[in-house]
Amino acid sequence: MSFAGPIEYTVGMIVPVAILAVGAAVIPRLIFRRMEPKLRAVWLTLVVSVSLLICLAAVLFAILYMVQGLGVASAIAAHPGAAAIEFLGLGASSALIWGPILLIVLFGLAQKTEA
Repeated sequence: MSFAGPIEYTVGMIVPVAILAVGAAVIPRLIFRRMEPKLRAVWLTLVVSVSLLICLAAVLFAILYMVQGLGVASAIAAHPGAAAIEFLGLGASSALIWGPILLIVLFGLAQKTEA
């Protein structure tokens, strides 16, 4: 059993978590800024932000798997639909990382709305 060195750990874990955390804090603010401050806008921001963050996480997972040389490029080329479903599932499971941050930001945005 071999352990990853500090560089692999940073690239494989800390950088993606940081990207997802920043995305969860920035994406909803950018979306909400373009809307009227209504409660419906908060719900729409939630749906769009979750969709974008799942896609962002799926792309990050695909890139990390390709960098690690796990044969992902050939699997994506051979079965793109199955690969997309797999990476979108991984992206959805990463909501444990970005979900709480997104909710805190959305609660803050909801305080700025009118009923």
